[in-house]
Amino acid sequence: SAASDVYKRQEQAWKGLSALATVWPEVTAEHLDIIFQEPNIELRRKGAKLLRRILDKGGAVVWDLISWTLQDEDVEVRRASANTLRPMAESQPKIALILAESALFDPDEKVREKVIRCLTILDSSSTKFRTLVLSGVRHRDSDVRIACVKLMPRLFSEREARDLALELLRQELNPKVTEL
Repeated sequence: SAASDVYKRQEQAWKGLSALATVWPEVTAEHLDIIFQEPNIELRRKGAKLLRRILDKGGAVVWDLISWTLQDEDVEVRRASANTLRPMAESQPKIALILAESALFDPDEKVREKVIRCLTILDSSSTKFRTLVLSGVRHRDSDVRIACVKLMPRLFSEREARDLALELLRQELNPKVTEL
C-alpha cells in the first residue's frame, strides 16, 4: 500500500540521516534545522535524539538547535535535547551553562535532573553560575533546591554560605532541604 511505502521511505531516510550524523554532522544539523520546524512531534522527537551524536563536531549550529529544542512544546523533545547538556559541559562549559540557565526552570522533572547533572561538573567560578545557583536554591522543585544547596560550598565562603543557609531556612518547608 501507499502508506507502507511512505513509512518505509521515512525509515530509510532516518537511517540515512543517522548514519550521516557521524560522517557529516554539519549536513545533519541542516536537516535537523528543518525537522525542528515541523509540526509533527514524532519527527522532532527523532531529530532531538540525534543531537547528542552531532554535538562534538557540529559546532555553533548544534548549540542553536539544542537551545531551540530545549524550548519545544513537547516534553520528549526537551528531554532528548537535555541529554546533550552534561557532555556539552565537558567540552563547551560556557555554552552548557547558558543553555542550562533556562532549562533549570523547565516544568519537567526529568529535564531539570539532566540540568542538575550538568551543573555538578561546571566550573563554579563564573558569575553566571553563581547567579543560577542562587536562583536554584529558591526554586519550587525541592530536587533543584537540594542540588543547588549542595553546590553552595563550591561558590561561597563558609560565612557567606552560612548566612545564605540561615536566610533559606526561614522559608524552607522540605525536611531534606532543611537538613542540608
